[in-house]
Amino acid sequence: MTSDLRAHRLITAISWRGEFGTRNYMIAMLQPHPQGTFIFEGVEHPTSKFSCSPEGVRVEGKLWEESSRVWRDVAPEVDAVLR
Repeated sequence: MTSDLRAHRLITAISWRGEFGTRNYMIAMLQPHPQGTFIFEGVEHPTSKFSCSPEGVRVEGKLWEESSRVWRDVAPEVDAVLR
């Protein structure tokens, strides 16, 4: 399997249709809401207490490191984007 095919499969697995993502992005950008609010299916969800806790911040960092390592393994060109 080529790295292009692996990258395509990864993107397909973790992404939504463009209309869905665009709609959520527009709602997040154009409607007032507290910083850190999570918008999903056009509905505002407050940031969880866990995600703001020291443990949540630690888990977020670990998740980012693990995810970016997988992305780099699948498609090395991702490294230039993540820097």
